[in-house]
Amino acid sequence: MFGLFKKKPLKEPEPYQGKILFNPKEKHSAPHLGSRQNILSKFKNTIIGFLGLAFIMASAFGIYTVFNSEQFKIKNFEFIGNKEVEDSEIIEVIQSFKGKSLFLVNASVISETVSRNFPLFKSVEVKKVFPDLLRLVIAEKDPQLVLINLSGSYVIDEEGFVIEVISSDNINFPADKIEIARGLGDPNSESVRERIYADWKAEKKLIISPNKELTPEDEQRLAKEFNFAAIADEEKEATLKTIQEELLHEITSFLDSHALEVSQTVFAGLPRVYVINADILVKNQIISEKKLNLTAEVARFFNQNKQLVVEKIFWEGEVLVRFQFTSGKQIVFGTNRKVSEQLEDLLLVSSKLEQEGKNYNLIDVSSKKILVK
Repeated sequence: MFGLFKKKPLKEPEPYQGKILFNPKEKHSAPHLGSRQNILSKFKNTIIGFLGLAFIMASAFGIYTVFNSEQFKIKNFEFIGNKEVEDSEIIEVIQSFKGKSLFLVNASVISETVSRNFPLFKSVEVKKVFPDLLRLVIAEKDPQLVLINLSGSYVIDEEGFVIEVISSDNINFPADKIEIARGLGDPNSESVRERIYADWKAEKKLIISPNKELTPEDEQRLAKEFNFAAIADEEKEATLKTIQEELLHEITSFLDSHALEVSQTVFAGLPRVYVINADILVKNQIISEKKLNLTAEVARFFNQNKQLVVEKIFWEGEVLVRFQFTSGKQIVFGTNRKVSEQLEDLLLVSSKLEQEGKNYNLIDVSSKKILVK
């Protein structure tokens, strides 16, 4: 019984033997290519390069052929938006672009060329319409008025630029006479002195030598005898007024001659502004934008009200604009005040004068102190 539970001797463990699941194949050495591989690689690169160059040359030739094809050469022009300038005038300027490839012409160059030759154009957009049409979309400047002075007549746009010279005249009108004509003359000026002396000498001649010319001695004696300082101020003022009226008559003839030329153009319907000076204006020169805006706004006011019909508009000095009406009345405005304020003052003053049964020749609303004559 006791032998039943006798401890059995332990067996010795067997040595571990790992199983080989994968036997890699033996390595095979690659054959040696040597110089043969290099030759084939170079040949391949040469072929690719040649084919690439051939493709580029073929593409360039194709593009050149297309760009210079007769099919894509400019044959026609189309103009949209030009009202004052005829198509034929624009074609004359861009004629050199006809026959050139539509692909190769520079639209910006064409636009600049047309704009430079036609200051009336605000913008010129050039569009290429294949296969052979060049389209110009034009926006013209807005002519605002015609300025007329002794030197000519000029179309002014909404920004104050001279966009057209209608007529020109190189007149030599002395500056001192222009000042007198504008009402800025001096009663003691040389012009007044010469006129009074001429009248005084004529009276003396009737006494000294009524039937023949004065001798040089008589001339010298009278020149020494004449005393301008002794002439009364009233006579000087009256003489100045006479000279002013004569000069205005002479100046008006020049202004009217230019106005006649304006009436024969497409700008005949624009308001006309008269300036008593002999300044020569050129295209693209800018003038007073303040005066321009004031003139346009007041002109629109009178055109809408219809009570007073504008006959002429005068720009005087740096800030004044004088409206002359067919009734003979005159109203003066200025750029130093808001136009709305001046028009409001004009309505109040004219309404009051009408209620009181009073008439007027001139109302000046250019300053807050209203002047009525």
